Amino acid sequence: MKKIELKNIKAWIIKKNKNSNDTIVVLMPEYYADFYKNEKQLNQWLVGKNEDYLLIGFKRKFKFNELIKEMKEMTQKIMYKYKKIYLIGHSKGGVVLNYLLNEYETNNKIKDAITISVPYKGTPFASIKQMEKILKNKEVLGIKYGKILFDFYKKIFDGDFSDQMIEEDSFILRNLKVNELIQNYVFKVSFIEFMKDSIKLDFESSSLYLIDKLIKLNGDGIVSMRSQYLQNKKIKQNIICGTHKSGYKKVMKIVLKW
Repeated sequence: MKKIELKNIKAWIIKKNKNSNDTIVVLMPEYYADFYKNEKQLNQWLVGKNEDYLLIGFKRKFKFNELIKEMKEMTQKIMYKYKKIYLIGHSKGGVVLNYLLNEYETNNKIKDAITISVPYKGTPFASIKQMEKILKNKEVLGIKYGKILFDFYKKIFDGDFSDQMIEEDSFILRNLKVNELIQNYVFKVSFIEFMKDSIKLDFESSSLYLIDKLIKLNGDGIVSMRSQYLQNKKIKQNIICGTHKSGYKKVMKIVLKW
């Protein structure tokens, strides 16, 4: 594993096939780089059998335009060595991927450019005011579960630029030009997937089903289908049952064909 550190990003190159530079998966940032405290947290993104990976994370207080410039320069230096390239943007990483693709010159080595569960029209989870409005009056049998959920949400909410960029009608989303290389995967929760997640003891994914139903999001537990879906007939789109957590691995198994 090789680590690369720049002003706005930190990245890791993970070679699964030391004898070949055939295929690389480049995963756009969703989390801050400091989230990845150990190898296990990085390895959760490794889905394929023989593909190398370039995993990228934001640094705190990153500047968006500088971030895109750094990512362009870094990825081009790495990608030219490979025969096939998969560019993947999960959640807010898909917003970053579109901006990055629009900076590239034509690259015939790019096999697929994939966006998964991307909040193209924003998500209420990026705005503390919206979440308070949605949750404050929720109750059942006299139990104010909305207040309980909102108090928990406030504890984990950052509210900095990585959240601001995916607020509904943010400057970044208003100025986003969807690149026509994109294949877009839209996710919606389902009871069958909820049961599968529960049996597997995947409580994070199964809880997203419950959250989606409680707040009537009609999406993957974090991003609504309305926000994920692109009104562009030139873009290939797929709607799949799953959550914001389970979607990435589902798509990668399709893309990498295993």
